[in-house]
Amino acid sequence: MRIITSSSLQPGMKLSKNVYAPDGLILLKKGTILRENYIAKLQNRNIPVVYIEDEYSRDIECWDAVDSEIKAKAVFSIKKIFQDMEQGTKNPRKEKGFSHVIPEEHYYAVKEIVEELIENLQENKGSMMNMIDMMSTDLYTYTHSVNVAILSIMTARSMEMNQKMVEEVGMGALFHDVGKVRVPQEILNKPDRLEDFEFELMKEHSWLGYEMVKENYTLSAYTKNIVLKHHERLDGSGYPFGIEGDKMEPYVRVVALCDVFDAMVSDRCYREQIPVHKVIETVNSQLNTKFDARVYQHFIKNVTVFPPGSVVRLNTGEVGIVLRPNKNHPSRPKLRLIKDPLGNVYPSFRELDMAEKLTVFISGQGEI
Repeated sequence: MRIITSSSLQPGMKLSKNVYAPDGLILLKKGTILRENYIAKLQNRNIPVVYIEDEYSRDIECWDAVDSEIKAKAVFSIKKIFQDMEQGTKNPRKEKGFSHVIPEEHYYAVKEIVEELIENLQENKGSMMNMIDMMSTDLYTYTHSVNVAILSIMTARSMEMNQKMVEEVGMGALFHDVGKVRVPQEILNKPDRLEDFEFELMKEHSWLGYEMVKENYTLSAYTKNIVLKHHERLDGSGYPFGIEGDKMEPYVRVVALCDVFDAMVSDRCYREQIPVHKVIETVNSQLNTKFDARVYQHFIKNVTVFPPGSVVRLNTGEVGIVLRPNKNHPSRPKLRLIKDPLGNVYPSFRELDMAEKLTVFISGQGEI
């Protein structure tokens, strides 16, 4: 199987993974042969990419850290919880200044999501997180929360935090953006750069989220601290307090890194996603200033820079499909070469291990 953008789909292509609708139901099943109306449906639903199977990729396996069914279930559960909480904040009988408290049933629902994610990560032990998302871009807030939770859990486990702390990190990561239910939708979904006053309102979401969770006895201090401080930075440039150094707890540093990483690699209403390798370069330049280098060392072990099934172009002009990542050299995966430098399809495909061919590097996304 290989990854293809919805804008590049052609009638006759065959889906190799289920595609989910915003209500959590399967929109199109694995094995579906695409017709024009199906393609239009995917594009209208803002599904950015899908997996297809063809003669170039029939035997390529695309394993992810969390099964797509489990992740979809988590995304739609978080969507339901956040929407319920948003309605709660609009209760006309709520007194001014009263903190909306998260209902106990939502705590247990999120706890169940965390436990299911941890269990699935254990079952798929050794698999890496694929940052290419098939969820509709309309589901960004909820998908982002789940992605940050998965990345944070994987990083915390790699750092050998105990099981209880791993769960707390997962809870905090899932709840970290809960304050956004109290930020005006026109600011959250604005397709252009925010004005200064709008950005100040957006920044209030961490404090607003804390106001929503602080009185909930079912949530731990760890979870509440993550909600409050996930935008703080080591050099004091973050918010809401501008704390720095040792005042920023290690478990908060984990979620802070995973949060900004997923936000940068995701499609947003105001910009396209940034390639993973470029985000890594940006984060690398900010280690020990904004982000914890030790946390990053554990984080990067679990992320695929070029996931299996992605199509890439080389500096030689050739185009290939990633067969599998190289954990020791994330930017140098093993490839199946499909096209020569002139754009002609090779009569027989050959493999290239980039770890053994150091003069060759990936220059960008390719097309077949």
